[in-house]
Amino acid sequence: MEKGKEMRSSRHPGRVEAKPSTSPSPGLRKVVVFGHPHCGTTILRSVIGHCERTFDCPQEKTFFRGYRLKRDEDFFVYKLPYMIDPKQYRDCHKIMILRNPLHVFSSLNKRFNFDIPRLHQVPDYLGALDFFDSIEQGKDNLYRITYEDMFINGHKKIKEILDAIGMKYTQEIFNTSSYKSRIIGGRHGEALQQSKKRNVQINKPFLNMNDSSKLIITDHQQKLFVENQSKIERHFNLSWAELRKVWVHSSQLCEGPDTFR
Repeated sequence: MEKGKEMRSSRHPGRVEAKPSTSPSPGLRKVVVFGHPHCGTTILRSVIGHCERTFDCPQEKTFFRGYRLKRDEDFFVYKLPYMIDPKQYRDCHKIMILRNPLHVFSSLNKRFNFDIPRLHQVPDYLGALDFFDSIEQGKDNLYRITYEDMFINGHKKIKEILDAIGMKYTQEIFNTSSYKSRIIGGRHGEALQQSKKRNVQINKPFLNMNDSSKLIITDHQQKLFVENQSKIERHFNLSWAELRKVWVHSSQLCEGPDTFR
């Protein structure tokens, strides 16, 4: 299609739609971080939130209303607790993050003692990966990054995204000694424990926490990874050799690497 041409709606042939933008919209001030659970949304939101003249919202939200930027703020950033339909967030810059599934599901298994909630399962991750593959950087103010990308090449990927959005990048955003510990969720029971855990996360040194010596997945998860190995390997190292090193959880015991056949 030629630049500047209008596009007919496929759902409503008589209606004319504007061609989707492939360039950033500097007028947008909200930045939302999202992705499959345990992929690094919290730390990415916190890092971006420490850009100059940016308000960092520590609470997970499904929308952001009622906050007006102060004179010394140009952006505010928040995160969603799950995957989103980007069409519902047209007034935001949207950054999606995914992580190597071996580390994602090892973390989820430990966090929930192998009883992972609905919408956190491997099929949901694979659906998120399909969407991740479909993203064209910058189109409709949508960007993608992997957890692993955050820590390589001098944080080049983070800088590229922030530059595209119009946020000021400095190395100081990775200085966790300037971060503040704060309760960011509920104040009782499980919600309080989760809040404390996230406080610890954002105040740790900004380092890649993937640890291959601590991988533990279930036999069902392993089966799904093998079945979708080619899809996953487009972004992450999921070799047979790596899978053979993973401990597989059964209902009776955690068996060693020779469990994998």
